[in-house]
Amino acid sequence: MPPGNATTSTAETLAGFVEQHAQQRPDGIAIQYGELQWSWTEWASRIRRTAGALRAAGVERGQCVAFLDKNHPACLEILFAAASIGVVTTIVNWRLIGDELVHVLNDSGARLLFVGAELYATVEATVARVPGLERITVIGGDGDEYESLLAAASPTPADTEVADSQTALVIYSSGTTGRPKGVLLSQRALVNHSANLAPAFPFTEGDANLVAMPLFHVGGIGYALFGIRAGVPTIMTREPDAATLIGAVRAGATHAFFVPPVVARFIDAGEAACATISGLGYIVYGAAPMPLPLLQRALATWPETNFVQV
Repeated sequence: MPPGNATTSTAETLAGFVEQHAQQRPDGIAIQYGELQWSWTEWASRIRRTAGALRAAGVERGQCVAFLDKNHPACLEILFAAASIGVVTTIVNWRLIGDELVHVLNDSGARLLFVGAELYATVEATVARVPGLERITVIGGDGDEYESLLAAASPTPADTEVADSQTALVIYSSGTTGRPKGVLLSQRALVNHSANLAPAFPFTEGDANLVAMPLFHVGGIGYALFGIRAGVPTIMTREPDAATLIGAVRAGATHAFFVPPVVARFIDAGEAACATISGLGYIVYGAAPMPLPLLQRALATWPETNFVQV
């Protein structure tokens, strides 16, 4: 599948993106996250094992699992694996606490919750108010359970009977006019989105995609799919702080999605930071208003960079 293809096939699936690249470029880098790195073959294996772990836990087609953490490759592994067997993934805003967190977990009907180690205390205080939640698996930290869960799981291939119209992802609205509302996204919608917007910021050999915005937001999780579908490495950062993002660009990132305040922080960070960010061939921006003076400053600061508003 050539990068930038504007059409999509009903045969395309999220896990299928990874499986295809595992066949075409098995030793190529799929994901970089801090010191962690997986090839396409290794990542395909992890996704199949994640699917096996969900099946072993008794999660059935149409049921839901939830992910609550800052950016982590496990979020994509769980989403892709779950979609491959007809299970729904809810990505929870990691800033939620108390009643809002309880509401999202209850409203989504999550049976399993994957939670980052640093957020476990928040979940522990509310889990008694989520009666449908059967199991919590900790990701990262000294008490990591996720890696051992994958190691013990049997690889499970995609269920060919899963319809691409079935809900694959639920993300929640901000709740500014009431409680957060779950937005249902099918696998077909996610695949078509990544295919139809691809020509706006095409990838070529040697490119790498920087995924820095929070994955609980459509701008984060939606953008993450572009590099994966194109078969280029994804460099994921846990948080969008300036030092980490500059390090990612120095590591080879060529494409990135930033909200306008992040663009402003780079411009204000000085000449060295601006010089590094000039290595990006594409800056995709959106999810908040881009003031015209800021856009003009950005265009003047990085005249060789392509800016794409989404």
